[in-house]
Amino acid sequence: DGHVEVEWNQSSTQKSVVKERVPELNWEILVHSREKKEKADHFKKGQAVVRFKEHVQVNEWLKRNPDIKVLKSNDLYYVLAHDHLSTEDFVSKLSRERVILHAEPNYQFIKQQEGETTPNDEFFQPYQWNLKQIDSEIGWNISEGAEHVIIAILDTGIDLEHEDLADKVIAGYNAFDGSTNVQDEHGHGTHVAGIACAVTNNITGIAGVSWYNPILPVKVLNEEGSGSLFEVADGIKWATDNGAKVINLSLGDAQASEILYDAIRYAYERDVVLIAAAGNDNVAEPMYPAAYPEVLAVAAVDQERKKASFSNYGPHIDVTAPGAHIPSTFPGNNYVYMSGTSMAAPHVAGLAGLIRAFNPELTNQEVMDLIKHTAVDLGPQGVDEYFGYGLINLAKALQAMQISDYATAMDEDNRSPFLKWILSWFENKGRK
Repeated sequence: DGHVEVEWNQSSTQKSVVKERVPELNWEILVHSREKKEKADHFKKGQAVVRFKEHVQVNEWLKRNPDIKVLKSNDLYYVLAHDHLSTEDFVSKLSRERVILHAEPNYQFIKQQEGETTPNDEFFQPYQWNLKQIDSEIGWNISEGAEHVIIAILDTGIDLEHEDLADKVIAGYNAFDGSTNVQDEHGHGTHVAGIACAVTNNITGIAGVSWYNPILPVKVLNEEGSGSLFEVADGIKWATDNGAKVINLSLGDAQASEILYDAIRYAYERDVVLIAAAGNDNVAEPMYPAAYPEVLAVAAVDQERKKASFSNYGPHIDVTAPGAHIPSTFPGNNYVYMSGTSMAAPHVAGLAGLIRAFNPELTNQEVMDLIKHTAVDLGPQGVDEYFGYGLINLAKALQAMQISDYATAMDEDNRSPFLKWILSWFENKGRK
């Protein structure tokens, strides 16, 4: 009958959740607000993330610097710690070392979810306005995704036993301890994954943007929804090395980072489509990694196709997607509404998965260009700082590939501007 019992266990990881009742509707609402922290640390004290230059004997260098210890490492990046120096002095010291290519504080990244979480037990098609807004039903007639195109969700992990996700989740990675334990202890990652890739056409729960693309969970945020620079960079590299064709990053920080950009370039140069949330502070300040040119920066709109009140803006915004009161999966076979650019980004990740399934020959940059140039223009005419190129549209993006032959066959005078653009784009595809 379209109803699901929603159970909430108020554990220690949900300290900021407050329960209220709405008598007129007989609903219980859980409001999840950001915890206020005085002078919250922007980075982990006494820690630095570095990348050594090639052919450096790291162990020999460490022996010459006994006051420095390694906390974590992979084959590119090291988290180093110093017990006595301040973070600023430690980074400054490392930056002067000739053997080190990059040295930065171990910045903290946080989820980009707006502060309200509203559970609701009715979630079937009449309630997924977000998918109707981007013309999903028309787009699905062209592409429903494919099992060979992996979408990585770098987030708080995923509920591996959720009825609407379990069949699509493949073995992932925990960047905190290097294990395969990606169980979601927060809820944010499970919600993001459901938007992009929930099991669809199964009579249960919600529909995802992509029906068949596998979910690769990479845990880079902890039970509080935060993670450091090392975890995020490590997660990007791991996802790239383990087959991801699309990476969703519903997280961010206002601090630009050479280490983070290095990881972004690593993925981009290996043909990964990178998508990130623009941020939820209603400011023009760039959020990273969204602001990097190799990443699609996604802002949020509401049900009226207006800029979501919380959504960041600025010249770095590429596209927008639904991000206010989005229904999706939540741990414990639950379904809730959440708001944020975190929710907007996986709509775009799902679309990128559909495109790459339909035409695997397109490069990552071509996929990004196609998404931008088939978006529905909103706000001031043309590209603007609030909506970028506009609201993503599954139908237009997928039809653009399908009808390129039709555009070629038409008399030039009868081609619409859209068909002319499609033809021009495909004729010049691959030219840089």
